Amino acid sequence: MGRKLKNENGSITLEAALIIPILLTFFLLLISFVKISIAEMALDDAVSDAAQSVAHYSYVAMVVQGVVKKGSDGFVDSFDRQGEWETG
Repeated sequence: MGRKLKNENGSITLEAALIIPILLTFFLLLISFVKISIAEMALDDAVSDAAQSVAHYSYVAMVVQGVVKKGSDGFVDSFDRQGEWETG
């Protein structure tokens, strides 16, 4: 019992000084990835809505011009009653 214990004052401070920047960097990277994912999902939704609107209004414009009716009539007439393609 005559041994003297080591003086460990400041060891917790040193450990915290080494660990806190690593944890802080990890959390900041995690937050950045979440923000990027949210922005990507919002962009994907906006592009999908835009494509759907363009498809809808281009179809309406083609119907008004009569392009779709001409093309669809020829397609429907190309089937015979058994559901097979006519060859001639």
